[in-house]
Amino acid sequence: MGGTRGIIVTPLDSSDGTGANDFKTTADKIEKQMRSKGGCGAEGCSDVKRLNGLPPAGATEPADVVVFVGHGGWDGPMDVNGTQWAGPNGDQSSDGQISPWVNQKEWPDEVARLRGAVKPGGLVVVDACHGAGSNADEPYQMAGSTVSPVTPTNHHSWAQAVAKDAGVYAVGPQGTTGESWMPGMENYGVHGGAAPQQAGAYSPGGTEVKDWQNGGWAAHKKKTGCTSPSCGRPGPEVEVPAEEPAPPGRTEWVNGQAFEAPR
Repeated sequence: MGGTRGIIVTPLDSSDGTGANDFKTTADKIEKQMRSKGGCGAEGCSDVKRLNGLPPAGATEPADVVVFVGHGGWDGPMDVNGTQWAGPNGDQSSDGQISPWVNQKEWPDEVARLRGAVKPGGLVVVDACHGAGSNADEPYQMAGSTVSPVTPTNHHSWAQAVAKDAGVYAVGPQGTTGESWMPGMENYGVHGGAAPQQAGAYSPGGTEVKDWQNGGWAAHKKKTGCTSPSCGRPGPEVEVPAEEPAPPGRTEWVNGQAFEAPR
């Protein structure tokens, strides 16, 4: 698979406000892995670009594999565009997350950025906490705790929304993750095999793939091709869900720690 290209998105923003890149070492490991034989396919990535956020559509050549490396939650990776976005009630999101269930007005632009960054039928790996939603144990772990319980409004899978609306394959962890697992999630996304933790995988159009371990993206894109109508990317209009009432805060998880993130 010579000529396969990769992009790694690692925001410079830090949760402690210093601006340091918390995930540089991990992103370095993933880049080395992607460039190695088999990293992006049989021959590895011929080129890997590092970006501090998703650029506007058309600002970069689309890649075959895009990996988000950083903090995240049910509403997606944090600071994916290095900016703040307004929520459904006009409030500003301090973490820069953009999702179709919170940021209905901004989501079509986010999809356009994603479509500009990854080829139709390409792969997006969401290497961030809750990139593909919650794991099976979290509703029980959180019951009776001081943090918000898992509900239909915070149990979403951002990876599935990306697969559905951007016409790509998408993979991510279900539950919290850590830097020691992130290179393994990228490898699982491309090749399948044993996932480093519970994970979700989706084909273009948003259908969950139950046998992702059997070859991952490298095998499934050959087997099924890109048959979803969204792979044709017919225009900029993206269907988004009806606006949901926004609670005062939402629970996000970073490296196993829960906190209330402002809306």
